[in-house]
Amino acid sequence: MNNLTAALAKASPAGYGEAGTRISGAVAVVGTILSALLGGWDGMIRALIFFMAFDFFSGIAAACREHNLDSQVMLWGGVGKVMVLALVAAGVVLDGLLGLPEPYCRTAIIWFYLGREGLSILENYGKLGLPLPAFLSGLLRQLQDRGDKPSGDADGDPRGGGADPLPAGAQLLTLPIQRMAITAGYKNAKYLARFGFTHYGIDAVSETGAREVYALGSGTVLAAGLDGAAGDYSGLGWVTVVRYDKVYLPGTGKIRDIIATTFHHEPNSVKVKAGDRVTARTVLARYGNTGGTTQPDGSRMGAHLHLQLDEDTAYPLYCSGISGKGSRLLKRGTSDSTINPCQVLTVGDGQRAYTRDAGWAEDWSKLPKAAGFSLPGEVVGLAEYQAAVARAEAAEAEKAALAEKISAARAALG
Repeated sequence: MNNLTAALAKASPAGYGEAGTRISGAVAVVGTILSALLGGWDGMIRALIFFMAFDFFSGIAAACREHNLDSQVMLWGGVGKVMVLALVAAGVVLDGLLGLPEPYCRTAIIWFYLGREGLSILENYGKLGLPLPAFLSGLLRQLQDRGDKPSGDADGDPRGGGADPLPAGAQLLTLPIQRMAITAGYKNAKYLARFGFTHYGIDAVSETGAREVYALGSGTVLAAGLDGAAGDYSGLGWVTVVRYDKVYLPGTGKIRDIIATTFHHEPNSVKVKAGDRVTARTVLARYGNTGGTTQPDGSRMGAHLHLQLDEDTAYPLYCSGISGKGSRLLKRGTSDSTINPCQVLTVGDGQRAYTRDAGWAEDWSKLPKAAGFSLPGEVVGLAEYQAAVARAEAAEAEKAALAEKISAARAALG
C-alpha cells in the first residue's frame, strides 16, 4: 500500500515539482477558456467532439484501405474540425448579443454538425465495407436537419423573400446523389496540380454510403453501358449519357439544352439503355471505380461518381478532358463546351450537397433549392423569356463595344 501511495504521489502534478504545477495550471486555464468560449462543457459539446474525432480517425482508416491517404487532406480535415468549434463559439456570442433566453444559435450549430459528422462516419464505414444498421442514416439526417432550419419565410426559403419564378416550359436539374459530398470541383486548381490535367466535371460520393446515381431531371438516354473496349477497367468504365432539354441555369439565369455524362459506374450496374426516357426519380446506375481511375502513385481511386455537363448537343458523345484511348462509346472532345455543374444543379426535396474538403471545390452548401423556384402567377412563355435574355445580352455587348471606343478615343487624344 505504501508503494502504491508513493507511485500515485509521483504520478500527480505535484510529484513533478514546479514544472508539474505549471503544466496543470496551464491545462486548467486553457480548459476554462475553452469552456467559456464553447458555452460550457455539457453533453452536447462532448458528443460533438467525440463525433469529430471518430470521423477523423475513421476517415484515415478508409483512406488507408483505398490507398489514397493524403497528408494535405488530413491537415485540412483537422483545420475544418477546429473551424467547427470556432463556429460554435460564434454561436455563443450571437446568443449573447441577441439576448436569447436559450442558447438557440449554439444548439442549432451543434445539432447540424453532429448530423454531418455522423453521416461522414457512415460514409467512412461504407468505404471500409462494414455493415451498418439502416436506421442510423435517417436518425443522423434528422439531427442535421434540426440545426438546418432556415430563419427566412414560412415555407423554408433561406432567402426569406418567397420563391423565384421559373420560366414556363423550363426545368430544373437536381442532384445525382441524394446526400452528395463533392470531392473535386470543376476545373479545380488542386486537381490540376495533383493529376496534371484539367478536370472538366465534378467528382462526388454519397455521405451515407448509398451509391445509387439518379437522373438529373426529365431527359432521354443517348448512350449507356460499358465504354471500356478492353473490359471494366479501360476507357471510362461503365457510363451513361443523357440529354436534358430546356434546362434553367440558376447560376446564369439562362435556359440551355444540356448533355450530362457520368463515368466510373459499378460493373453491370447501369439500368438504362439508349432511347429510354428518364425523370429525376430514375436510377441510372451505381457509382464505382471502373475505367481509368489510376492515381499518380499508381493506386486506384476509391469509388466515386464523375459528372460532366456539356452545352454541345450536336456531338453528345465527345467529352472534353478524356483521351479516348480504350473507349468504344465516348470520344475525345476537341473544343471545350463544358459548363460548371455548380451553375446548373439545384437541391431537390430530401437532398443535400456540400464540399468535403476545403479548396477542392466551390462551396456547394450554397446551391439553391429547387423548392425556391415556382411558376409565376402571370406565366412568362419560354420564347418570350429567351428573347428577353437575348436583348439583355445584346445590350451588354453594345455597352462593352462603346466602352472600347471611348477608351480608344481617349488614347488617341493622348
